[in-house]
Amino acid sequence: MRLTSKYLGVIVLGFIFGGIAFSSWMGWWQTESSKEPIRFESGDAAGAYNPADIRGSYSFGDVSSLFDIPLEDLGIAFMLEDENVAEVDLKELEERFADLADAGMEIGTSSVRMFVAFYTGLPYETSEEFLLAPAMEVLKGQGNLSEERLAYLQDHVVRMNQVVEPLNQTNTEISEGEPATENDETSATEHIPQPQNLANSEEEHDPDEVLIKGKTTFREVLDWGLTQEEIETVLGQAMPNPLATVKDFCFEQGLEFGTIKTELQTMLDSLN
Repeated sequence: MRLTSKYLGVIVLGFIFGGIAFSSWMGWWQTESSKEPIRFESGDAAGAYNPADIRGSYSFGDVSSLFDIPLEDLGIAFMLEDENVAEVDLKELEERFADLADAGMEIGTSSVRMFVAFYTGLPYETSEEFLLAPAMEVLKGQGNLSEERLAYLQDHVVRMNQVVEPLNQTNTEISEGEPATENDETSATEHIPQPQNLANSEEEHDPDEVLIKGKTTFREVLDWGLTQEEIETVLGQAMPNPLATVKDFCFEQGLEFGTIKTELQTMLDSLN
């Protein structure tokens, strides 16, 4: 039996659309990325979403919905003054708090991962993440912090212009049941200046210190001992001009600077 081009075209279209329909029915066909982290497979948290799988492409609205965290708490924790906090993507944090990254205290997607884990009490392996002072206050108010996690936070909270100490004292007094005065009710975030002015208030780091920051170039990473092949293994692609900064390259390529920085820093630390 000979098939004309007309019938052949019908058959081809049938295979294409039939395949799409079957894939949709089986759940294989997706026109959008499903922003859903992997779940814990064992332990007390089995079945719950894993905060470690939160990605920079997620919005704060996604995080709020997935982990049942009020947007108000997320907004306070990360000092978001946007009209619609839900629409802010996590990957924007690194750029908003660029001065903190330059000072060696990055606030980014990894900070959100840790905040979510500490807020919900879910398991999480810390790796030198930092949080803003308001985030610590929100977490302390939740009451889910173990002594170990509280101690970690005390060493990894960004203290802006040293105002967090009196804030901690005031909040402690209120939490112990003493009535708050009108002055005590002022939000912690109102006492904290914007992060753009932070870098000048931080202690200067040793210029010879082997520490990847926002202004670190690939040339410096090479000079510190890593080979081009090792760097490309972390990047998953060819290394750019050595004079380019690691942070700028990550932004241009859609990579998470926090993740790349941590992997490169781990490799550098192993050399010492």
